[in-house]
Amino acid sequence: MLTRRRAVGRFATGLRARFYCVFVATLGLFLLTHGGHFYAVDGDTVFHTAQSLLMNGTLAVEPVLGTVPGRDGKSYGAFGIGLSLLQIPFLVVASFVNRDSFGSIYGLDVLTFAATLVGPFFAALGAAEFWVIAEQLGYPTTIVAWLTAILVFSTQFWPAARDGFPHIVVASLILVIVRRAMTWRDAGSTAAPFRIGCAAGLLILVRSFDAALTLPLLTIYLLRQDWQQVWRERRFLDSNFGRFLIPAAISVMIIGLDNTLRWGDPRVFMESGGFGSPFFIGFRGLLISVRRGIVFYSPPVVATVPGLIMLWRRRRAEALLFAALMAVYPIAYATYSHWHGDLCWGPRFLMPAVPLAVLPLGELLMMGGAAKVLVLALGLAGLLVQLGATLVNFTAAIGPAFYSDPSYSQIVANWQAVLAGKYLDWLPMQIYATHGVAAAIKYSELPLAMMILGLVSLVLVLRPKAPSSPEPLTAHVVAPNDYQDNR
Repeated sequence: MLTRRRAVGRFATGLRARFYCVFVATLGLFLLTHGGHFYAVDGDTVFHTAQSLLMNGTLAVEPVLGTVPGRDGKSYGAFGIGLSLLQIPFLVVASFVNRDSFGSIYGLDVLTFAATLVGPFFAALGAAEFWVIAEQLGYPTTIVAWLTAILVFSTQFWPAARDGFPHIVVASLILVIVRRAMTWRDAGSTAAPFRIGCAAGLLILVRSFDAALTLPLLTIYLLRQDWQQVWRERRFLDSNFGRFLIPAAISVMIIGLDNTLRWGDPRVFMESGGFGSPFFIGFRGLLISVRRGIVFYSPPVVATVPGLIMLWRRRRAEALLFAALMAVYPIAYATYSHWHGDLCWGPRFLMPAVPLAVLPLGELLMMGGAAKVLVLALGLAGLLVQLGATLVNFTAAIGPAFYSDPSYSQIVANWQAVLAGKYLDWLPMQIYATHGVAAAIKYSELPLAMMILGLVSLVLVLRPKAPSSPEPLTAHVVAPNDYQDNR
């Protein structure tokens, strides 16, 4: 038992190092390709709410597009409180930066820029958690690296890190919960129910509807590992499952308080647009339509089903969990009145399920041959899609047909803009156009350094270590405690 514990400890230490390497490298990438601004009124409204909370201590904001009249005749943002709360720490840090100097060097408002950093930060967190989950599924390091690269470069995960919507945060929190929940099955690991509960609570605050879709499924997965203490031994609060529920319950109370302060009723959610759309129109539109089909905006998911079938043979509990989480999104959002997401890139409501759709592709990569070629070809197609998505400001590139033509393709429109050199949106490009090459290089230095540091450190961590010389044999006296540990 002691030998097993030491081995698990060494693995956990190495896994933690790889986690931080991936986090730093991908954070550098997302900062380098960041836009530094919001793309829809949703982001502006959330930002104004965060500012009002921080500076005025109130949820009320000025009546602008995206706000709704609420309690006492004041105007409030129509979106959940969670994303605004996440922006506040970034705004606090930005308040110590000289706004005039920052603006003169880069041409950016420091507070707005700081608020937009929530996306890159959580995208990097999600990429690092994804790496760990892939390792926990038993994939070799090379396959794990391929899967992480496909997620980051070939799916909506990359554009979602820039757009200011909450879906990248939702995706990352789901990955946090899945990663921690999977450790409960390993006898050599220590469960962290309170941490999982905090992630679940934050998910509730950020997007309550997505929490309602996913947390019951994740709860069933967790309870499967802990049911003896909860049911047979009647130890609810003293169980891992009980400790998991405490932060989630606190978040539900915060949501009720927030709704009461804004709308006068804890049950009122202004963010919802209703569910009256015909199911098959929304379902088909989210999956295979040219306008919003996920197969066009995240091509690697085309191979998810065969990968999932193969994963079922090896890891049934995880395959079932991934399949359920993937299925619930298009089914739930198909009847949503705004299933298309309005002004956004691709099927943004399905984005939280994309990382779970990429993980089973590891089974196909391990097969090699034609299966591996197929996955890599889909990854290359996805890379071309995401390059067009990130290089260009999609809100500026769209034409009038976006609102009237169901066959309109943002992918084509964005690549037309890229080839024409219009609306280029990576922040170094924006800074170069307005403040010259020196300012663009100055901004790029830190993200590039992070990418290089993270990648080099990851290579060093993954490098095989030379076998150590065997220790000389010595007599060992078995003490009572030793016997107890090894029993």
